[in-house]
This record gives sequence, C-alpha cells and structure tokens, in this order.
Amino acid sequence: MWIDGTGTEYRINGGMSAGHCQVVLRWMHRNAAAIVGWAALELHRIPLPHSATAYESVAPSMDREHAAMADDPAAWLLDTPLVHTLRVRAGWETCPNPDHPKDCRD
Repeated sequence: MWIDGTGTEYRINGGMSAGHCQVVLRWMHRNAAAIVGWAALELHRIPLPHSATAYESVAPSMDREHAAMADDPAAWLLDTPLVHTLRVRAGWETCPNPDHPKDCRD
C-alpha cells in the first residue's frame, strides 16, 4: 500500500501503474535521508522488552539497524520490502541504479 501526500491510498500490486511506481521511486530516492530519518524515529518508539534476556537479544539488532540507516540511508531504503515491491512493479528489479533513468531497460 502506498499513501500519497493527499492521503490517497494505492494498492501497489494492481492499483499503481509502472509509471506511477517509477515516479514514487524517484521521489523516495531524492528524499531518502528524510524518509530514513523518520523511520529511525519510529524505530525508537518501539517499546523494548522489560526482561534483561529479551532486551539483550533485541537491543543489538536495533543498534545495527540504526547504524545501517545512518551509514547509507539510500542503500537501507533500497533494501526495504516496500521499495523492492515498487521496483518490481516499475520493471526496475534488475537495474542496479536506484534512481533509474526513464530509459532504463534492464
């Protein structure tokens, strides 16, 4: 599901054209740092387990996720299920360029 700036909901598989997916992917690539910054803030909102054992098993993975987000926001975003689904629908799943030019045929 993709929700645009006006609040309109689109089903990616079946409701969005390849061209619309391409526009969204380009927008996401241009705004990767802001999008990932928002995602990092949302990750901080997730309540951690209260038991010491559970906390010790969850906290390191959250730290790794935050590090990956900070190191390369565009690469982190490119690896998300949402972007993968949009890339497939856009016909860009095999193209190595995350900002795919309009003439990308790979």
